[in-house]
Parts: sequence; C-alpha cells; structure tokens
Amino acid sequence: MKHPGTYNANPLSASAGIATLKRIATGEPCAKANAAGRLLRNELNELFEARNWPWVAYGDFSIVKVLAGYTGERPRTNAGDNDGLIPLGGDVNALDGPKNPKQVYALRQAMLLNGVDWWGFAGMTSCAHTYDVIARTVKAFESSVEAMMAEGVV
Repeated sequence: MKHPGTYNANPLSASAGIATLKRIATGEPCAKANAAGRLLRNELNELFEARNWPWVAYGDFSIVKVLAGYTGERPRTNAGDNDGLIPLGGDVNALDGPKNPKQVYALRQAMLLNGVDWWGFAGMTSCAHTYDVIARTVKAFESSVEAMMAEGVV
C-alpha cells in the first residue's frame, strides 16, 4: 500500500502502530467500545422513558443513534438491558432518510454547550468511554433536549 508522507519510515510512528495493532488484535478495545455503546443506548432510553419524551436511542455495536419525535414501540427492559430495538420496523428510508436540519444543528450545538461533542443525531463510543463519560453524556442529553424543547425546536 502506498503511503507517502513527511513522517514515512518514522520509527516512533511505526512502533505506535504496531503496539496499537497488537492491542486491537486482542478484541478487548472493540468489546469495550461495544459495551459502552450498549450502556449509553440503555441509559438514554431510560432517560427518554422517565421524562416521557418522544425520543429513542438505537444502534449496533458502538454506534448510538437517536430519533426525535418517535412515538413507536419503546425498547423493553430485559434483565437490565433495553437494547436491541430497531425502530420504525427497520425502514432504512425512515431511519436514515432526511432529518430536520434545524433539529440536528440544535442538538449538536446544545450538546457542545453541555461539554459533549455529538454528531447531531448519531454518535459513537470507543474503548476509552468510561461509566463517568457515559453518565456525563446522558446528563448533557437531558439538558440539551430540555433546551431544544424550551426553544420550540422539538
């Protein structure tokens, strides 16, 4: 694979790359990221249900997506895990179709103001996401959705 660049053959970069690949090969970082994603989806769905907000969190692996204005079936808690629901019958056009740009922008800005860099209506966890980071993200969602509701954006 061609990879031109200023730091090619840099032993420090090569050493870091080898160490990273060895760590990833264990599967542990991916397992941690996936568990963090599941926990975040669970915590968000619990927040949305507790506040009776028409939102739902869903996704697979480390991806976390949210839908605003969702009034369909909610994930069911099963032994502490309410993950696994794919809303809207999995209709790709409804799930990944056009979003309200004003809502996407408002959520992104509100989350940034609350200290969390969120992509709009989707995010992703990594192996570095601890329970404290997830709890801070859920709190940021709570404050952000409240602000969006106060502004009439959702």
